[in-house]
Amino acid sequence: MIHPRQIKAARALLDWSQDDLAAASGLSVTTVRNLETRSMSLRGTTTNDIRRAIENAGLEFIEPEGIRRRPNEVKTYQGYDSCDMFFGDMLHTVKEKGGTIISIFQSPEMLAQICSLARNRFERLQQITGHADIKCLLPEFPSFSLPFDHRVILQQHIGAASYFVYGSKYAIVLAEGNSAFRFIVLDSLNLAQSFRNHFIMLWELAPPIYAQMKIQGRTAST
Repeated sequence: MIHPRQIKAARALLDWSQDDLAAASGLSVTTVRNLETRSMSLRGTTTNDIRRAIENAGLEFIEPEGIRRRPNEVKTYQGYDSCDMFFGDMLHTVKEKGGTIISIFQSPEMLAQICSLARNRFERLQQITGHADIKCLLPEFPSFSLPFDHRVILQQHIGAASYFVYGSKYAIVLAEGNSAFRFIVLDSLNLAQSFRNHFIMLWELAPPIYAQMKIQGRTAST
C-alpha cells in the first residue's frame, strides 16, 4: 500500500510538480491532488499507475512509509500484480527507447499463462507491438496464435531460464507456483547487448515458422 506522504516525498526527490506526476502516470492532475490530500483512496490500477511512474523514474518504496532512490540496477516484480507491473515497465521502456524486444521461453504454455495474467490477456503485448517489434524463440509450436514473430528451436538451445530483453534491460522470468511469477529486471546495456547477440545467432539458426511447419507436414506425410 502506498501512503500519500510517499507520493509527496517522491515528487520532492524527483523535483516533480503534480502535473509532472500526472503526465508520467497517465492520471489526471485532479486525481493526483486528491490522492495526496486523501480525498481519494489509493487502490487497484491507480496505485499501480502511481507506483510504476515513480519506480520508472528511479525511486523505490520502503515499508512502512519511506521512499528512496533505487541503490542499484536491479528491479524485482512479484506478487499478484507482477505481470501487469512488468508489462507496464516494458511498455514504458519501449515508448521511450524503442528497439526490438526479444524473448526465449521454456514452453508456449508458460508464455500464455503470463499473458493471461496481465490485463485483458494479450492487450499489453498488442500495445507494445505498436512501439516495438517482438521476436520469440520457443521449444515447440504454440497451440494458439501469437501477435508477434516467433520461431521454434531445439530445447537444448533454450537454456535454463526464460527471459525478455527490451531497451537496456534483461528480465529473467521465474515461475513460483500457483500461477505466480517473479520478474527480475537488470538494467545493464552490456548485459542486454550480450543476450541480444546470442539471441540473433539462435534466431538465424531457426527457419521461419511457415518453413518449419512445411517441413513438419512433409515429414508426417512420409
